[in-house]
Amino acid sequence: MPHRSIEQLRENSDIWSTIYNQHFDIINASKDIIGPALDEETNITDEDSDDKITEDDEEQEEYRYDWMRLAEMGPNVHIDKKTDLGTRDLDRNHNWTSAAQQNCTNEELENARDFVRAASQNKNEELEDDVEPSEVEYEKLNEKQRVVFTRIENHYNAIILGQQTEPLRILVMGTARTGKLFLIRAIRGQLRNMAGNGGKSPVLVIAPTGVAAFNINGATIHSILSIPIKKGKDDEMNSIRLKKLQERLQDVLYFIIDEKSMVGRRMLALIDMRLRQAFPEKANESFRGRSIIFFGDFGQLPPVLDLPMYTNNISQDTNSNKGIGTYKDI
Repeated sequence: MPHRSIEQLRENSDIWSTIYNQHFDIINASKDIIGPALDEETNITDEDSDDKITEDDEEQEEYRYDWMRLAEMGPNVHIDKKTDLGTRDLDRNHNWTSAAQQNCTNEELENARDFVRAASQNKNEELEDDVEPSEVEYEKLNEKQRVVFTRIENHYNAIILGQQTEPLRILVMGTARTGKLFLIRAIRGQLRNMAGNGGKSPVLVIAPTGVAAFNINGATIHSILSIPIKKGKDDEMNSIRLKKLQERLQDVLYFIIDEKSMVGRRMLALIDMRLRQAFPEKANESFRGRSIIFFGDFGQLPPVLDLPMYTNNISQDTNSNKGIGTYKDI
């Protein structure tokens, strides 16, 4: 509606609802410059095609989440991300070092150089001493958690009693805030208790990344199984490294692997390969008769430079193709 300033529009009242009612006729008499609503248009066509878009066509197309599309792209697909983040004057002129130091004490800054080494040393000591960070209240397990917990507990109890049992292959599905960490701690704590004070823990908790391993008080897959980060040297293992691997895994019967969405098909095959090398006496069994329990959600982050473990696409990577059969064994 015509007015030269806000003051002119509000000269008779400061209440917007009153102003609207006063000028109701003028507002409704104005020409519609926007046009009809989209729903009122009968024929909607694509700019690049003369085909009409109908509601039936939209209903026939199955909805797919972004993570499904990303998982099918493969490791070598280039994703175009148009952004100027990092190239703006705001980013270039900002003193990132000084800003980060403002959140740290002088003592923390002095110890920053040795932080990674000290954290790694403390983690190794925790793994060697088999120390659970805190007591677990098993009675707080919910119904679904208790099903998984009881199954693993009964399985290990049968092994202690000398009964013949098939190794477990369990996929525990769970998104964030579903009690995954609590269940992992409960399983690890109970198996350690059942092993006794003098026995070694029969369980190892591992994850594909350092952050994920830190969150579950575990270790990375690469460090535990001596898998090099650099691709192409996966099969290389001299006698000294092999002996250390066998000593490290000697009493382990259960592998709990967290963040399974980031464990690719190739990595799954490498896990099986390392266990074959560590336990050659069970050459005909996948994972050499060890129980494998996966935790996580396939809808989370996909594997890096690898294919999701559940895909069947043939790859140029031999180990990746071996992972197809390994996943089917699970």
